[in-house]
Amino acid sequence: MLTTRRASGRQVITLDVVVDIANAGEMGRELTELVRRCPEPCVVIDVRTPIVTAAGVSMLELVRAEAVYRGKALRVVVHHRLAHQVMRIAGVERLLDVRPSPREAPQGSG
Repeated sequence: MLTTRRASGRQVITLDVVVDIANAGEMGRELTELVRRCPEPCVVIDVRTPIVTAAGVSMLELVRAEAVYRGKALRVVVHHRLAHQVMRIAGVERLLDVRPSPREAPQGSG
């Protein structure tokens, strides 16, 4: 479900399953634990699914809170236009740094 890799001073976590009400708790716990253990100053969540549900948005907000608590920057990369539109409509872009591709997610914290 989740794969991780380090790239250019970032921990990149690939999310390739739709997060919904049935799996949001488990996925949130896994992501939070990965953020907690991450030695890098920046965590990138690479969302590969075309759909982002309300449960997925809420989960990302909770993961962001963990990252902030740990002093880490959190970036969210979204590859599908529909998923990006859902995040924009939900107002998530005001809280999360949402980007269209990994190369555009800047390094560092903040």
